[in-house]
Parts: sequence; C-alpha cells; structure tokens
Amino acid sequence: MRWKGPECGHATQALAALGHEPGDIGRVIFTHLHGDHCGGFLDGLGATATEIVLSRAEAEYWRGASHPASRVLAQASGRLVLVEDGDTVDAGLTVWALPGHTPGHTGLIIDGEAALLGDCVHLPALQLADPMIATKYDDDTALAQRTRVAALMRLADEGLAFGGGHIADAAGTPAFLRIMAERAGFVAVAP
Repeated sequence: MRWKGPECGHATQALAALGHEPGDIGRVIFTHLHGDHCGGFLDGLGATATEIVLSRAEAEYWRGASHPASRVLAQASGRLVLVEDGDTVDAGLTVWALPGHTPGHTGLIIDGEAALLGDCVHLPALQLADPMIATKYDDDTALAQRTRVAALMRLADEGLAFGGGHIADAAGTPAFLRIMAERAGFVAVAP
C-alpha cells in the first residue's frame, strides 16, 4: 500500500491550490487509517486540526500497531473524538459503520442526500456489477463483501449520491455516483 512517494503526501499543496492552509482545517474525519487516507495528516495537517474524528473500533484496531495509523493516533492525542455507527458528527453529518475493509471502517451520510463511502467501493467499474469482487486491502474479505452489498442496496433504495476515496471520473477527478440495482449487481445512473 502506497502512502509515501511522488504520488502521495500532497495534502498541504492540494489545500493551497484551493486557497487554504492547514491551519484553516479545524476538524479531520477519518473513514479509516490506511496510509493512503491518513498520510496527509502525518504530512502537516495533524499539527493544526483541533479535532480528529474516528470510529472507536478503528482506533482500538490500530492502537500500538507498527503502522502509520499508530502515528496518527499519537499525534491526535487529546484531540481524538471517538464515534460509533449513527452518531452525529455535525448538523446533517452522520457516521455510517462500514466494517470489513478495516474493522472500524466508516462512511458518512450527508443530510440524508449523499454518502461518503471511504473504501467500501474501490473499483466502481468492477464492484458495482459484482459487489463480491474484493481487493487485497480488505482486512476481512467476507465482511467487506457483505458490507458492500448492504451499502449499495441502501444507496440504490434511498437514491443517495455517493463518493469515496477511490471513486473518480474518467479524468481522475473525484466523483459522485447514483446507482440502481440490476441483476446481481448495480449500475451507475446520472448523479
């Protein structure tokens, strides 16, 4: 898993391109602590955020591990807010437990209109058609598969738009999708 190198660690520069500095960020919400999701925190954002939100199960899983996640937990000391499924992080922002990719992996429901899935779906082109396709990065493959199917069903049933850590359009720009059930899988429809 890459969390360092020429393609990674550009969170501070990405913020600058949007006209922000790390000090502008008051709260960081992690879906999980794989290096590609928490590396930017270690590269400058962690020193300035006043609140770091993470699921309790994720914190317990990584505490003391020989992994960048344990460095995140150490940097977040005293500022860590541990949450559970269904907790409200802020007005209109609700925690959604999506275990399997990691034990404490979560997503967020935004105003009942959209969802952020973290890494519940890595490869929409494959995993929408067949949600049983897993990646080698899933900690518990069977649980990740069950979670993905249930999450995709909810998204389709409720008509929620969704995005995720690895969901992008053809140009590589982060994207939101809407889906509908089709046969044994799902298909994307216009957002």
